[in-house]
Amino acid sequence: MRKLIYLFIFFSTLMMNAQVSLIAHRGASYIAPENSMAAVKMAWQMGFDVVEVDVRLTKDKQIIVFHDENTKRMTGVDKDVSESTYDELKDLKLLLSNTNSSYFEGETIPLLSEILDILPKDKLLVIEAKESQEIVEPLQKILKNHWKGGELTFISFHMETLCLLKEIYSEIPALYLSYSLDDVYLKYPELKQCNIDGVDVHHKVVNQKLITTMDKGEFLVWCFTVDDANEAWTLREMGIDGITTNRPYWIQQKFYERISQEELEEENGGDGGY
Repeated sequence: MRKLIYLFIFFSTLMMNAQVSLIAHRGASYIAPENSMAAVKMAWQMGFDVVEVDVRLTKDKQIIVFHDENTKRMTGVDKDVSESTYDELKDLKLLLSNTNSSYFEGETIPLLSEILDILPKDKLLVIEAKESQEIVEPLQKILKNHWKGGELTFISFHMETLCLLKEIYSEIPALYLSYSLDDVYLKYPELKQCNIDGVDVHHKVVNQKLITTMDKGEFLVWCFTVDDANEAWTLREMGIDGITTNRPYWIQQKFYERISQEELEEENGGDGGY
């Protein structure tokens, strides 16, 4: 029942017959720098209801939207996030990837509070907690003061963090991140005990047994990070609930094409391939 209720409020990005949600990984990160304000806004403007961001604690307990432990890869400046204050990080310019538009040059590292302040009431923000339990208390304060609308989901590789978040926010879905099926099955009792809502696993380890087992336990199954349309379609056919991707618009268009092709073939009585 929990899964059915959640799927009802977790409005599908894909509509039509796709039966799977596309999750914009770190925002529209193919177009704008990952985890930037521009990437988040762009994903919403492109019509995607579900955006995922990473969050980390600074030395002064500010929660920034940033993936790495160190800023070198994304800014060219070598600073450890946990050893730096927000004032030391806030003016660092995010580097463009080779797919990013130069229009978004000059983006900086946002605070989670800034994202929450503009979260539309009809969108869902997926927050990946990169830290252990120490992030929970600062997160509580931020949610109390800045979360005014929209839906949230928590994801994390830290089971203890998710369990604590579910204890505090029983109404907010939480999914356990993992690269390993052995790890998922080992944690299965803990998922039940903490009322975790599902798992979010690396796409390469997804198989039908996982989806069937999790479905029987009323768990959601998401996967990360899929940028190949054929692979995304295969996962959709297997019954995956959510696909995290850097290219949600492109994969959505490929899904539309494939669905349209199949419907056309069905109308014509044919069985041609895609």
